[in-house]
Amino acid sequence: MKMILVILGLITAACISANATTKPKYYNFGFTGYCDTFSFYTYSAYEGAPAVAISGTHHCGQFPIENVGGFVHALSSYYQVGSGTVFDFHDSEYSDWFGEPGFDTDWIVNWKAGTWVLYVSNGGMDYYFTNSGTITVGFEAATQAQTQGDKTAAQP
Repeated sequence: MKMILVILGLITAACISANATTKPKYYNFGFTGYCDTFSFYTYSAYEGAPAVAISGTHHCGQFPIENVGGFVHALSSYYQVGSGTVFDFHDSEYSDWFGEPGFDTDWIVNWKAGTWVLYVSNGGMDYYFTNSGTITVGFEAATQAQTQGDKTAAQP
């Protein structure tokens, strides 16, 4: 009887830990050669789900800090530099910095490959490739970004 209770207790503990919410994971990087930096975390939208949601900020030089959101997902190498899982950020206010309200920016970042690609929409009708490059990971990103002034990766 005691053995059955011990086994049931172990099974219960395993089930509880398997359903625990994934803890948020923090990331920080910058676009090499540009003033753009991103600080964000990935989190689980609900208990038991993988951490695929993104919430954070995008900053560049004199421009205001923008809130960004997005998702972690797989993406064909046709749309990115590298292959596999990407961070996909949506920043609808970024284009307002350049007097282009209604244009949206989507930043595709491959963390493992250390690369990024920028797509911009012309008011939601089409998305087109704008720029790409490499990332600088960690807090060094803020230091390198400061040396770039207002040189953003998304200049019109």
